[in-house]
Amino acid sequence: MVSLNIALTYQFLLTFLTHFFVLVVSLFIATRLINNIVELSYRKGLYQSNLAISIYVFGYYSAIILVLVSALSLKNENFDIITNLLAFSSLVILGMIFLSIDQKIFNYLYLNSLDSQFELERENLSLSLIQTGGLLSFAILFYSIFNETEFYFKYILNDVVILITSQIILFTVIKIAFFKSRFDEVREIQKGNVAVSIELTSIFISFAFLIGNIAGDIQDIDANGFSKLILLTAISFIPLMYLPSLLTSFIVSENKKADSSIEDGNIVIAIKSGIVRIAVAILLIETLPYNILIFNN
Repeated sequence: MVSLNIALTYQFLLTFLTHFFVLVVSLFIATRLINNIVELSYRKGLYQSNLAISIYVFGYYSAIILVLVSALSLKNENFDIITNLLAFSSLVILGMIFLSIDQKIFNYLYLNSLDSQFELERENLSLSLIQTGGLLSFAILFYSIFNETEFYFKYILNDVVILITSQIILFTVIKIAFFKSRFDEVREIQKGNVAVSIELTSIFISFAFLIGNIAGDIQDIDANGFSKLILLTAISFIPLMYLPSLLTSFIVSENKKADSSIEDGNIVIAIKSGIVRIAVAILLIETLPYNILIFNN
């Protein structure tokens, strides 16, 4: 005979309704925040027919969903409704604040010479794709670091410091990657070169996967943990930057380098190169031994 466990059912309903309430409130806040980030007036109705804005909005809410999933995974053995509500909502709000700040910094570092509002309004898909890459790269870092974190002030503070450090490293690595790139990124984005934008977005996402995976294993804030994060990222830089282009050039039938094809606007080649780059990042994550570095106290 099957019977219903009333206590567990009540606990489930209480937890579900609590999380659902925070979810609704979070999406409401996220909708208000996006106006501040994109600096567009939705009353104009531009988003209804503008593909560039639609892509950006998709990337933004995808990042919000990853933040929500991270909050849902918080470890909390106390099933008190107030504690659950505080834990879940605190991390969601923290994630949305950091996401807003991150996008402002992203635009300043990489798109400062462009009028983002004007470019989105004229349906510049290249700009919306690279901005979406920035949003998703932050969300990947956030999820990797905060996933299954215990709800104690010490651990949350540790993860906040690790997140900020990881984001700084990501921004630095991407800046170096852009400096070594053969593309004039801002010019190509302004031209609306979608292929170049896809290539740059794949660089953001692949490095976010790699750095997030390393940062997620750091338990304490100390010199060894941060040294490991910086050095393993540095070790992975060359294979992650140059192997995808070489491999893509090898498997493409055209008598042309992948970089040249991407600069000419070949979207198919850019997609192939991006997929190869993400595959190389996953390969590094799965095979790079973290104990390759030996620290002597």
